[in-house]
Amino acid sequence: MLDRISQSEIESYLLCSLLDEYGDRDTFDLCLSVGVTGAVFTEPRNEKAWDACCAIKERGDVIGQSSLVVELAKNQRAGLDAYFVTGLLSFQSNPLQWKGIARELIHRHTVREFRRLLRLGVEAVDENQDPASVMSDLQQSFENIETHGSDDIRMRDVARSVYDNLLDDNAPDKVYIPTGLEEYDSTLKGGGYGGGQLVVWAARPALGKTTVALNAAMHNVNKGIPIGVISLEMDEEELGEKVAVMDCGIPASVFEDKVASAEQKISMNKSLKKMETLPLHICCKSRTLSQIIQKCRTWTKKNGVQMVIIDYCQLIRGDRKLPREQQIAEISRELKLLASDLNIPIILIAQLNRESEKSDRRPILSDLRESGALEQDANSITFLYLKGEDRMNGDPDYVRWYRAKQRAGATADGQFGFKRNLGRFSTMKDL
Repeated sequence: MLDRISQSEIESYLLCSLLDEYGDRDTFDLCLSVGVTGAVFTEPRNEKAWDACCAIKERGDVIGQSSLVVELAKNQRAGLDAYFVTGLLSFQSNPLQWKGIARELIHRHTVREFRRLLRLGVEAVDENQDPASVMSDLQQSFENIETHGSDDIRMRDVARSVYDNLLDDNAPDKVYIPTGLEEYDSTLKGGGYGGGQLVVWAARPALGKTTVALNAAMHNVNKGIPIGVISLEMDEEELGEKVAVMDCGIPASVFEDKVASAEQKISMNKSLKKMETLPLHICCKSRTLSQIIQKCRTWTKKNGVQMVIIDYCQLIRGDRKLPREQQIAEISRELKLLASDLNIPIILIAQLNRESEKSDRRPILSDLRESGALEQDANSITFLYLKGEDRMNGDPDYVRWYRAKQRAGATADGQFGFKRNLGRFSTMKDL
């Protein structure tokens, strides 16, 4: 029935419903709760009337015929006056119909937005813009208009969340994703990484920055928690080999040199069979920032991925029109926003510059290569490193770690056991 009413009329019906609060029901707040904003109105005068209603409510007054006339006159809103308001009163409807009217307005606005975005997408492709970038932008825009409702957060809702977090023993626990390295996890709030966190692991080459992240991934997928890994450094076969070796505990060189025993082959086959069932999602084709964002969104929506590992920051292609330092800053900012939007932790692998090695010291935040933005955007930054004394007799079976930043927490340091040929990290007590 409502679909037969013109856009202008249905807007007037909604505005008319605001002039009579129908007893205890605050129709204006109810309209906000289902997603009505000024954007759903196509008639400029109706949008201005809505804005006037918003101003009245912000003062704590009741929206009515007289208060709306006064507000419109006070602000001289496009010549709207008492005659306009009187005209609205002719659009009275059943009080129970307000929700259907509001939703019809939102539906029409959504359809208009979809058409507008699709048109812009076609125009962008016609102008030879990168299709992957266009698709990512469209996906983000579509998701923005999928969620309706007021963006305003009331302090009582914030207080309720804090109460649930701190005082309500029956409230569900927040989800934290552990690394599986107990001594390290024990120094993190919740024993792991929380939703919305951008986590940086950084090191010089060959110190296990990729491997420690894969260890965290395997710890979780073995418990049935879906994890995504985006690698810009290795292909799918290399990553798969690392995962299989990590699981079966037999060096890849044994198989590469054709000296594996029958038992070792059986063990590797078991690990490969197990790998087929793991909720581990691997992508080695996403190279640009937009492609990575799109992949993360797809994984969380379709596969329920609860954490994403990106290896590594300096290989991500940003906007080539920008200097590299600004590209990294953009990458850092967008991944932080993505983690918050998807409510998952994102582990970003990064490379350190040579200064910490040259000086034979523990890394500091300024050693992060090509970017100071990571220092600001990341919730947590952990370095892996060795000192000169550690390599007196070759590569040791351990690596030092130092968490130089932990938002809402303390810094910490220690050592991990590191079996390089197996790609396995462990706590020192398990070494």
